[in-house]
Amino acid sequence: MSSTTRSLQPAGVDERRLLTAHHEAGHAIAYLNLGYSFRYITLHPRTPGTTGFVAVHRPRSMLIADSAAITLSGPLAEEAFRSVDIGEAPEDAAWAAAFAVSSADAGSHREVDDGRDMLVRLGMPVELAVDGMANTLARDWAAVEALAQALVMSPRRLDYREAQMIVEASR
Repeated sequence: MSSTTRSLQPAGVDERRLLTAHHEAGHAIAYLNLGYSFRYITLHPRTPGTTGFVAVHRPRSMLIADSAAITLSGPLAEEAFRSVDIGEAPEDAAWAAAFAVSSADAGSHREVDDGRDMLVRLGMPVELAVDGMANTLARDWAAVEALAQALVMSPRRLDYREAQMIVEASR
């Protein structure tokens, strides 16, 4: 993969939409990696004030550690995209994202707070757990990129099977 994403992104797509696409792709990749399915992923949610969404099947029992990983994977991918977009290699971007998410001042994002709280309840060191997630993110960066680009280009939602095929093709 190239060290930047700007050349991979469609012209005329605003930065917020690109960030949201990477954020939602991060959640979806975590679901896939952990063996959970979801209904669909979209940048066209029906909920006012929401810019992206991964719809899951309910009710779903899930390990708290898996829930924390899924919850934090969106903000991690979003932060990593910011770094990759300015020229950092995906591995370096993932570590920068891990630092941003695990640092004490990262609490302005509800998902970050929720994910960190889950890890604390499990007695897991936040920094160590987030570093592991960063390794996974760096390894799967091509899949995050492919899914984010498909989301940006799609006029509708992508169902689980479509997302799975996009991710598998990128690996």
